[in-house]
Amino acid sequence: MKIKKYLIIPILFPILWGCENRSAIVQPKQEMQTYPAINTALSQKDIDKLQNDFKVAYPEMSTATFDEYGFISMSHKRPDANGSSVWSKDKAIEMARSFILDVAEFVHLENSEDLLLNDSSKYGDRWIVTFQQQKLGIPVYNNKIRVLIYNSGVNAIEAGFYQNITVPEAPPFDQEAIANKITGYEFIFYCWGPVNVVLDKDMMGTEHQLVLYPLRKENYRQIHLAWQIPLTVSNSFEFLLFVDAITFEVLAVNPLFIC
Repeated sequence: MKIKKYLIIPILFPILWGCENRSAIVQPKQEMQTYPAINTALSQKDIDKLQNDFKVAYPEMSTATFDEYGFISMSHKRPDANGSSVWSKDKAIEMARSFILDVAEFVHLENSEDLLLNDSSKYGDRWIVTFQQQKLGIPVYNNKIRVLIYNSGVNAIEAGFYQNITVPEAPPFDQEAIANKITGYEFIFYCWGPVNVVLDKDMMGTEHQLVLYPLRKENYRQIHLAWQIPLTVSNSFEFLLFVDAITFEVLAVNPLFIC
């Protein structure tokens, strides 16, 4: 009997918007030096403590909330009405980076080199600066860190970093071996109803990028070194395929469209 593999894919994916005494800060539980690295969810008690400690250290950001992995999902402070606007792009980036480094222990930034500038945009008198977590030059997929600069300082931040990431040495990209591995893999996506897809090698694009992919589990996340490969289904639906760079295991197939 042939056993079919299924992967259920939601069309919309949430994107994370992303001192003094830090000895009491609660860190997410980890398994050290494993591949893939495992980041275990915090208990509600630990989340509450982390949130309260942050509010004590940064009372001006009293709306800060943390999710189950210790990521700041929202943190705003009242802008200084008398503050001078930041007009320089370089100044905005400097302020954003400096603030993330200042709160590094809260957002679990282990090394300043893991902070990769992604983009900076100006909207009226506001700057939005985005960064991305990386490890040894490899970006963490879909882990954006956003900082809002308004008037003379940081007005909001959404940030969080995965910890203890292990980056094994991966073999060179092998299009044929990956194509053979994924051929016959089945998954379902929803677009005005369920659509069943069976992968074949002709759906794969030739472009590829090495990324660190946080695979979501029920109460933890595994950080895999993965090849990101474009897929085209029925000449119209585009996806990103993520395959473990060591085992060629299919990790996820994420849509690039909204129905």
